[in-house]
Amino acid sequence: MPPRMKLVSCSLLLVFGTGCVTDRYATPVDRPANLGVSRENPAPTQDSRTPVGNDRTTSVPAPVRRSPAIDLSTLADDQGEVAWVDRWLQRARWEEQRPAIPNASEVGGTAALSLPSGGLGGGSASGTAAASDSESGSVTGFGVATPGGGGGEPGTTGGASDPLMANAVSGNPAASNIVAGTGRLGDVLGVNHDGIRLGGLNITDANGNLAGGLGPGKWVGDTLTIVDLLIDLEKMVDWKGGLFGIEFLYYNGFGGGYTINGVEQGKNTPNGLAGSVMGFNALDAGPPYSRAELYQLWFRQTFFDEKLVVRIGKSVPTYDFDNVLRDWKVEDPEAAIPAISGALFKPIYINPTMLAVLPGYYNSATGLVVAAIPNKYTYLQYGFFDGNLARGEQTGFDGPRFNGYYLHLLEAGLNWTLAKDDKPGKFGAGVWFQTGKLMGLNGRLEEGATGMYLFGSQRLYFEKPKSKGQGLVSWMQFGATNADISQTQRYFGFGLSYFGPIPNRDEDSCGFGLAYGTMNPDPQAGSSYFPNDNLRTTQLGSSETILTWYYQMKLHDGIYIQPNLSYIPNPAEHPGIPGAFDVTLRGIVLF
Repeated sequence: MPPRMKLVSCSLLLVFGTGCVTDRYATPVDRPANLGVSRENPAPTQDSRTPVGNDRTTSVPAPVRRSPAIDLSTLADDQGEVAWVDRWLQRARWEEQRPAIPNASEVGGTAALSLPSGGLGGGSASGTAAASDSESGSVTGFGVATPGGGGGEPGTTGGASDPLMANAVSGNPAASNIVAGTGRLGDVLGVNHDGIRLGGLNITDANGNLAGGLGPGKWVGDTLTIVDLLIDLEKMVDWKGGLFGIEFLYYNGFGGGYTINGVEQGKNTPNGLAGSVMGFNALDAGPPYSRAELYQLWFRQTFFDEKLVVRIGKSVPTYDFDNVLRDWKVEDPEAAIPAISGALFKPIYINPTMLAVLPGYYNSATGLVVAAIPNKYTYLQYGFFDGNLARGEQTGFDGPRFNGYYLHLLEAGLNWTLAKDDKPGKFGAGVWFQTGKLMGLNGRLEEGATGMYLFGSQRLYFEKPKSKGQGLVSWMQFGATNADISQTQRYFGFGLSYFGPIPNRDEDSCGFGLAYGTMNPDPQAGSSYFPNDNLRTTQLGSSETILTWYYQMKLHDGIYIQPNLSYIPNPAEHPGIPGAFDVTLRGIVLF
């Protein structure tokens, strides 16, 4: 496409998004004298419910070179363990000291490290990005590697490319990658060998509520750091198909709130300043706004030639379930991208109808995921998790508790290609069921909760036939529940992303997203945001719409900067909150 046409395409993307909304709250409505936000007890439950945010991205890990295989049959029985270790050490010295990215055919399925869905065969392969070097098959899934690169099967490894050359990442890699960062931290420390990989990421935001909302003119910040250790047991001890992962998370929110009757409220939270229920910033965590936790601790094993994959332990279910951000299976690695969108708003990372139920960033949970991958077009997976999040417990801080509160999820999906240039697409559908007696937003107990969701994406246009993934991508989401524990009971979202929008900036991306949710109509549904305040109503707004625009710029390998503009015409924490204009400047560092 000529450079001028590329600029026109990006302009149409922005114009299209702008034309999708009408400001229903253009005229400010008088607010009650005590209008304020307190998130110390965000829901009227006996267990002090904490609202949960979730994000989803794709950072592609840097695998390490496999140690030379040792044929144990060449060792005499009487040589003993000492001789075996001596032989192993001698052969290990033949390796290069610096880890290298293996060929895709070398790593096979068992070296798979990360899935943009975060999961175990939960849909299409992630793919990676731009590089066409077939010798650098990046490993981004939990399934079978595709020799010579390529997207792999559902839930399998991604395309063959240098993970540091990805032409885009999602807005929050902490929410969409089962393994974080690029592995450069381990390279620098010299520990990336014999199946060990050490990596991580940092995300830092500056958020300004420019006008409207609850805190016009206020600025807050937040920062997230994750350190990730992965051990490939096949490389380390010849345990075929085994992986072990552990992650530590540190988050800190900072900045003032707004003052109502001499009391400062809405501190440390950009979504609180805007008055948004669904959240324009997915990085915003609930209280406490400074937290350190064991984020993940899991073991993963494959069976039956990678057709069955099991992971058990503490993990992030939004990696595996209802993850619209994961890329598709593609045959040509140059057509792959690491994430469908880089949008920052929360709904793209967790369906708002599941906010009170589904663990994820920042509240992970202990559980089991089993994925069946019969062929490269379909998958079926089941998840069973500690469900105490639904009763207001912070599962991110706690170990497993199996006390009658359980979350069950079942998801199936398929992927395809269209037209002569094989434009990839995917679709997934799932249901969830939460057990236990739950305190509803109206203060009454209810037995369990259920819901469903849909998601999909489709490549619409290749700028050049399968050239570095550049072109236009669309995505959509839907969710529904009648559970009284959920503030959002119906949700629909869609968006567009363009990769390589500006001449000579092929590794940048831009996009637009829209999220629309209808709120719980119970008269007490909004009391969680304004406890102990004498409001004229404790009802939520009838609906909330979030529009977001972003441009993600790659500055250097593993370093991105992303300005983001959000408009919320009808923030729903309380009826009549003025429409909010918010800006976010995000920096992402993968290491």
